[in-house]
Amino acid sequence: MSKPNRQAALDQYGKIASYYDYQLVFRGMRAKGIAALGLRPGQTVLEAGCGTGVNFARLRAGVGATGQVYGIDQSPLMLRQARAKIARRGWTNVEVFESPLEEAELPLLADALLFSFTHDLSQIPAAVDSAMAKVRPGGRVVAICTHWNEKTAPKAATTVIKRLSDRYMTTYDGYDEPWHLIVGHLSGVHRTRHWFGTMYIVSGERTGDREETAVR
Repeated sequence: MSKPNRQAALDQYGKIASYYDYQLVFRGMRAKGIAALGLRPGQTVLEAGCGTGVNFARLRAGVGATGQVYGIDQSPLMLRQARAKIARRGWTNVEVFESPLEEAELPLLADALLFSFTHDLSQIPAAVDSAMAKVRPGGRVVAICTHWNEKTAPKAATTVIKRLSDRYMTTYDGYDEPWHLIVGHLSGVHRTRHWFGTMYIVSGERTGDREETAVR
């Protein structure tokens, strides 16, 4: 299969940036994933591939006024929407950075890390390594995205999810176990399936080692 294509991703997300926040189909899954982070007031949370900041309100609610929310994204058009949202809502503890994740150099060590519907990023070893390096040992990590096994998931469900995913992904490489790079950095890994097995939430604690961890 083809590898993630950065320019194609920039083109795709540039086209949908202006209305990305109004798409409701994944909203419930985003809420479940953020709940799995178990955020507490005063913590720092980092979102990899934050896009328009569609998750910022929930992340900010989790860390409270004394916490900090950071987002990284490579799309200037998506971040334009995110910055406008931050200014409009007067969020002084939310900040975004424009950079490919694998090149991001941020002076922070987060308590929690979120990958939310970022399949392409999760298939780039350098991007995953870069994100994990910005999380303290023991920090909570959660990844939410689409996935299916055509042998077990209903065909109708996989058809719908693929049509939706085509708008947000440039590759289906690694789609059988899209979490495999992420769990290599985690202990206490837990995975739940949703939407007839076509979506997943993976969570665990940052360890700092690269040994592959079994998913239960």
